[in-house]
Amino acid sequence: MLFVPLCELKGRNKFALLRFLCRYEYLCVQFSSVLKKNVSNAYAVYVSEFCPQNLYGILCLKKTVFHIFPFVKSDSETALQKDFVDSFVDFYRYGNFQNPVCINGAKSGTDLLLKCFERFNLTPLQVNEYNLLKLEGREFLLNLKGRKRQGENLEIIHCKKDMPEESFRKILRMQMSYEQEEVVPDCFEFNEDSCRLRFLNSIRTQLVMALKNEKNQFVAKGGTNAVGFKYVQAGGVFTEKEFRGRHYARYLMEELLFRVLKIRKSVVLFVKKENIPAVRLYNSLSFKKISDYSIAYFSYNL
Repeated sequence: MLFVPLCELKGRNKFALLRFLCRYEYLCVQFSSVLKKNVSNAYAVYVSEFCPQNLYGILCLKKTVFHIFPFVKSDSETALQKDFVDSFVDFYRYGNFQNPVCINGAKSGTDLLLKCFERFNLTPLQVNEYNLLKLEGREFLLNLKGRKRQGENLEIIHCKKDMPEESFRKILRMQMSYEQEEVVPDCFEFNEDSCRLRFLNSIRTQLVMALKNEKNQFVAKGGTNAVGFKYVQAGGVFTEKEFRGRHYARYLMEELLFRVLKIRKSVVLFVKKENIPAVRLYNSLSFKKISDYSIAYFSYNL
């Protein structure tokens, strides 16, 4: 297989890549959001010949390895997949790349890349498994229209860099709790300074919302964490433990999803398979599973 830097694509090949991204970016919206800003260390993978119809997938070889390989199957080992592993090993060995911190994307592609890195004696410390879900927008809007909603005494707060310091501290505390509960792998140590920087970047570049209850307490948060060409990835949804079971997250998500659909973007998210309350919430909001998703962690240096 051939690995061609995206920055070198021109004409028909560049057009074919953009069509490929628009069709399959739902498999890793974080990757397409990165590509909108910078295509360095990103490669198109071609089967045998460098031509549009032979495009097999794309990947980014930075600290986080993002990938989109829609034709790869986890439960089989095709000749093409074997060819990819052999070709990748040769390409990676002589490419002077840094070892990955993590691999992020649909499970089938992550599994394939794990086989590649096994050749370099690189084994992940932990692999987290998720369901990748896509919102059925029309169904969601119909259900929203026909349902009586709570919220007369609830207040949505848009998180921005100029928000009051007290509000920022309280929402940041929720973000820290969310990361410790849902994001940071068991084999890693949570870092408050890194969390604060990530949160500051989120409120600068993403739509982040928090919810206050009738007693003026911050009870839940959520937002977007990646904006691609046609898709937005939602995430960071969290309710404080003492306020769970009161449908606060549902109210917040309804507001968030409605706003995203207004800008004519589709919505995806991934959720841990074992997080049954969250899975039930997203199912009730008209999300449908479209793929398995996994993140493999190699290093402590997040």
